[in-house]
Amino acid sequence: MSSLQLVSEYFQKIESAAGRLEMRDLFASLLQQLSSQEAAMISYLSLGRLTPDFIPLEFQISGKTLQKVIQSITVLSDELFTSENQLLGDLGSVMQKYHKIIEKPLDSVSEMYTLLGKIALDSGKGSQERKQMLIKDLLNQVEPLTAKYVIRILNGKLRLGASDKTILDALSITEPDSKQFAEQLRLAMQYTSDIGHVVYLYKEYGRSFIEKAVFTPGVPVSAKLVEREDTFDSIFSRISTPYIEPKYDGLRLQIHIYPKNQIKESFEQRVWANFVIKKENLQAILEQSVHDMYEVKLYSRNLEEMTEMFPEVIEAAKELPEIYTKALGRKVDTIVLDGEVVGYNESEAVLMTYQETMTRRRKHNIDNAKNAVPVHVFIFDILQVGNEVLLLRPLSQRKEFIKVLHSVAQPFIISPTPFEIIKTAERAEELFTEYVSSGLEGIILKSPESIYEPGVRNFEWIKFKRDMSQGHDLADTLDLVVLGYYFGEGRLANKGVGMLLTGTYEKNTDTFLSVTKVGTKMTDQQRLDIKNICDKYIVAEQPVRVKVPKSLIPDVWLEPKLVIEIEGFEVTKSPTHTSGYAVRFPKFIKFRNKKVEECTSLEELISMVK
Repeated sequence: MSSLQLVSEYFQKIESAAGRLEMRDLFASLLQQLSSQEAAMISYLSLGRLTPDFIPLEFQISGKTLQKVIQSITVLSDELFTSENQLLGDLGSVMQKYHKIIEKPLDSVSEMYTLLGKIALDSGKGSQERKQMLIKDLLNQVEPLTAKYVIRILNGKLRLGASDKTILDALSITEPDSKQFAEQLRLAMQYTSDIGHVVYLYKEYGRSFIEKAVFTPGVPVSAKLVEREDTFDSIFSRISTPYIEPKYDGLRLQIHIYPKNQIKESFEQRVWANFVIKKENLQAILEQSVHDMYEVKLYSRNLEEMTEMFPEVIEAAKELPEIYTKALGRKVDTIVLDGEVVGYNESEAVLMTYQETMTRRRKHNIDNAKNAVPVHVFIFDILQVGNEVLLLRPLSQRKEFIKVLHSVAQPFIISPTPFEIIKTAERAEELFTEYVSSGLEGIILKSPESIYEPGVRNFEWIKFKRDMSQGHDLADTLDLVVLGYYFGEGRLANKGVGMLLTGTYEKNTDTFLSVTKVGTKMTDQQRLDIKNICDKYIVAEQPVRVKVPKSLIPDVWLEPKLVIEIEGFEVTKSPTHTSGYAVRFPKFIKFRNKKVEECTSLEELISMVK
């Protein structure tokens, strides 16, 4: 059996898996039977991608385009196609049912992966027509079952229900000390942000893989996260002499600056490297002048690349290697910073709102947005300087490197976040009042001894926000995952969603558990807008990783991909919800651009119960 046929048959089994553990076991069996490279490729493809999240390589193909391709191959009439699509539920199933058996199909996953990459890379004038021809050529080289999954991948609707953690769990159970090994895999993932690379390293090097799963400039790491407390006394019981910093209401931004000739080295052993080299035209990069010798990459807290959105930040960042070289008295050509980018009204010297800053998250009309909403970047951490990786250095030492930014002549759009070492709750409250009065969200308090642990949330970094000082029962907002929605009734019957069913993430079981229904105090327009967003993630059946009681089954199930921010009165115990907890009087605030696994966790939810 060819590796491609093997993968297709396993995908079919995984799609029909009765639960998360069965899905994990099937992935474990599949990955064991593949080569290092093909196991890495399948790790991406099983999540509906070609690359990790931080590589912005998308297929850019509409459902209508795929319909044209399917009809050109199957010769289905419009009427029959529509009927079959409604009956079978998705384009992939239609393709499978009417696809002819191929006498000599593709043998390997690598061949299909390369062809899919060719489709994604095609751009420019006439690309949609060329993509259609490439897709047709690919489908004519695969068997019906494989064709189903090719269409689903291209359509962004593979929906096996797997996650990075599913694949890591599949690897961990192959080792006798599965719990300890799972921790190694988790660390490797946090330092590389690349599930396929972790799989490749483990398959290639066995248990010694962890030595090669290192932090690499140009590859973002998961952001270190903060905990919450609702009193200064509780904060000082955890950190006796914290650093205190203002909490800006902007976008988390990781800035990577490194020599352009290191791009190829940074991506060594990554199965997607050729895609990126072709996309960025590596040779042209290497031939550019010395004046433009640095590559700058900007990433969000979700590891999404935002480089093109902030051209002014890129230009400022390219000056930093020279600044650090002069300040430290040694060659510095690599710098990685962590900070917050905030809209800045230069004429009035005031920070803009979060909503205004968010208008910079766009891929078109960048110059207009740049002029309308100038930005400033406040740096609160530094992960690498030159050849020194600083992740395991205490914050007190990392702050010394950040102080170099104080020497930069003003105006300069990248500056250090102000901080102060405090010893009393009284001083903390004074600074909190000062920052909030100036329009900021609140403060962050940090242990001077804290290391930078990617993706970890602990009480070494603690936030204290405005809401926490106002006597609310629920001191902070919650970020919850949308699991499905209910149709409106009466006047709301045709106004979009009636209620959203939301849930929390339980990391130990890699599942989403119900918490609350949200739907009150929404405007009619909000209901329509929310439905339009949610409908992109509709699935026919309850996802394997979603646990909801029968009494709360929604009218429409959604793939757990969307996070919303809500506020409420309090968190209480609940005999109904699968999390065991509920939120009283929840109110929708907005959608959040963050990974579902980074939503308010079950553990955090429990800590909010009064």
